[in-house]
Amino acid sequence: MAEPSQYVWPYDIETLCRCFAEFSGKNTNTPEVVRAKFHKTYFESYFSVDGLGAKTFVVEPEYVDSDFLEDYAAYYVKCFQQYDRFTSRFHFFSVAFTQEAFEGLLLERKEIDGLTLGLLNEKYLGFVVIKHLPGTIIGRTCLKTYNDVNDDVNCPRHYPVKRPYTVHLFGIDLTVNTLAFQEQDRAAAACATSALWSAFQGTGPLFHHKSPCPIEITKAASKHIPSATRTLPNHGLSVTQMVDATRKVGLEPSLIQLGKAQAAKTALIKATVYAYLKLGVPILMGVSLSNGGLHAVAVTGFSLGGKPTPEKNDQRGLVLKSSRMDKIYAHDDQIGPFARMIIDPEQHKLQTSWPDDQGNVGNIYADPIFLLLPLYHKVRVTLEQIRLAVGFFSSLLSRFFDAMPAQIRERFRLPVMARFEWDVHLTKVDMLKKDVRDASCIGLDYKKEVAIQSMPKYMWRVGALVGDERVFDLLFDATDVETGRTFLRAIEYNIDYAWLLRVVCAELTQRLPRLPAPKSAWHVLEWFSDAYLGNKGNMRESGDGYP
Repeated sequence: MAEPSQYVWPYDIETLCRCFAEFSGKNTNTPEVVRAKFHKTYFESYFSVDGLGAKTFVVEPEYVDSDFLEDYAAYYVKCFQQYDRFTSRFHFFSVAFTQEAFEGLLLERKEIDGLTLGLLNEKYLGFVVIKHLPGTIIGRTCLKTYNDVNDDVNCPRHYPVKRPYTVHLFGIDLTVNTLAFQEQDRAAAACATSALWSAFQGTGPLFHHKSPCPIEITKAASKHIPSATRTLPNHGLSVTQMVDATRKVGLEPSLIQLGKAQAAKTALIKATVYAYLKLGVPILMGVSLSNGGLHAVAVTGFSLGGKPTPEKNDQRGLVLKSSRMDKIYAHDDQIGPFARMIIDPEQHKLQTSWPDDQGNVGNIYADPIFLLLPLYHKVRVTLEQIRLAVGFFSSLLSRFFDAMPAQIRERFRLPVMARFEWDVHLTKVDMLKKDVRDASCIGLDYKKEVAIQSMPKYMWRVGALVGDERVFDLLFDATDVETGRTFLRAIEYNIDYAWLLRVVCAELTQRLPRLPAPKSAWHVLEWFSDAYLGNKGNMRESGDGYP
């Protein structure tokens, strides 16, 4: 490719489409072809003023992308038609600058119009790799997310599955914190392969395994479980092949087949997505689209913009924080990264970002069929086991609180007792201990006790919330065997609630018969009861007047 005279462009969607076509092979990919892709509509919204606010993009005309190079060597190089092993990489910035200012900074380290290296990094939005192939041009894409909980505490959007990607643009170092995405090409990868590729981009740093390229995923999935048709070109993977591909990278797949009871299915999806994404584990989701056909996406984020609701139509029903979930964000290879999927509370289906035949968005729904969790092999205790234990414990507390006299609430300076909202998710020991260390409501001795206690690497963290306040955490060993004593301990944040719970649990363990229930629920009761009898933990000194 001849060296372009211009490689810095002011951003607008028409200029971007024209450059995508120009740099991906103008003989086969005309601007009309690029405009017809679903990705065009998505990028137009994503880069808009209401989105990331892109103002400038810079093009690397010849870029070697390692993932595409593997696909090229395994497939495209053997075609009679000559395809380019190079790609082009487009970098986006939310600051306006000219090519003159960029070259002044690049070549002479001279600031023109206030453009500095620090400003470039601060305003860097990420990149899109463009493959020089007919039709399927969107390669590895790493774009900044919309403002999330790390940027704005009042924002309900959460993108826990992110990692830093370091970029070298003509010798300038840039960084974007996100999760890579790419379009399927129906040669080396179909939608399931692309979803697995994005998921492994997240689990690789988290669980310390190699992140394979698309062609490696497709071949691994088909090695022992061959398709009914040829492996390459690839037109899709079966669920069994996706499971096998997950094992090939050293992870244990946990497959959840979703039933037809729509309300229960929606609650399970919300609880599962929240519980595992909080640790940073992306989830593979298979769906049936209302316009026909099956599809697979990688779930990478969620929004908690709804209201908490009980799992059952009962006053004592378990209320999970995940019930607030109103949207899911997924890497959908046919749409774009972090594509929005709205949870329809009436149909219990997902409203997708797919356009219909008239190009209108909002009319195509996805009905989830399965969830596939790519997990570290030592994570053995399931979410369902924890939900059962917490549900029983919560039910006992609710009955006791219902009968509690008003003077007891006043005695402990408590508001009218609300139902606990339970924050149930998987975590790592270092993440937990950091949160405890940063908690201002916990004394130094208590922090030291938690800090030096030996704990497993992976734990289930069950937080009891009243409003926005975290009252206590229940910790369960996620690496234990099913018959083991999975409950580890509680961590108390609110002293008043903690003391009251100790009294309540001591009463319950004395009065209640050993009802059929999860053992872990009884272990929780016993822990609070023992703490009451021993008067240990995050309590005030005895002079504060507690009985």
